[in-house]
Amino acid sequence: MNKNLVFMLFAIFSTFYMAHANPMYRNCSHHGSNALVAKVNWGPDPANAGTEITGTYQSKNLTNSTTTTATFFIGFLRKGDNSFFDHHSFHIDSDQNSVTLENFTITTPFSETSYEILFGLMDNGDFVECVTFQRF
Repeated sequence: MNKNLVFMLFAIFSTFYMAHANPMYRNCSHHGSNALVAKVNWGPDPANAGTEITGTYQSKNLTNSTTTTATFFIGFLRKGDNSFFDHHSFHIDSDQNSVTLENFTITTPFSETSYEILFGLMDNGDFVECVTFQRF
């Protein structure tokens, strides 16, 4: 029985780790969103100012299909601020029940080395999935 418990715990935590390969992530509740936690992997982490980062985002079995307003959003915030000082977005096709973006590439802001980066799937002006990584 202990072997089964150990195997189950290993399976749960290894899946959790693979889904959020970057450490120290948070949901977006501190930004007023109750969206599900997005599954994003990106690097290099941490990224220096003006560094190109590459990542992967995957969402399966969305509750609602995407609409024409769906975007994958990446925003940068300063500590204690809720306004993005830099952001990027990628259009998502409508009528999708799952979304995968492989090897998306952006450049981090040139002016900041300390920031919070937010990744999220937005639709109709709200986050469907969202995750943040503080790099202060």
